[in-house]
Amino acid sequence: MSRLMPPKTTRPARETDAPLRRRLIIATPEYLRAELARYEQRYGMSSEEFLRRVASGELDDHDDFFRWESLCAFAIQQRLLSAPPEWKALW
Repeated sequence: MSRLMPPKTTRPARETDAPLRRRLIIATPEYLRAELARYEQRYGMSSEEFLRRVASGELDDHDDFFRWESLCAFAIQQRLLSAPPEWKALW
């Protein structure tokens, strides 16, 4: 069974690509801690509590929650955050 894939194209970098390059972020421990703290303050819960609530389905789909969950996954990989038991089965 073959997958449908978009055609590969190569093109030279253009001036309009500059904003995309500026948006790339290196996930340093300091950056992750600061971003997690920002979400924790905004939503009034720790990242650990957030992950438990996401895993239990208590929280709705929200763009901020997708981003926060991604930051948590990076933090878990860097051992800055403990994965909830529900996540440990997935890793």
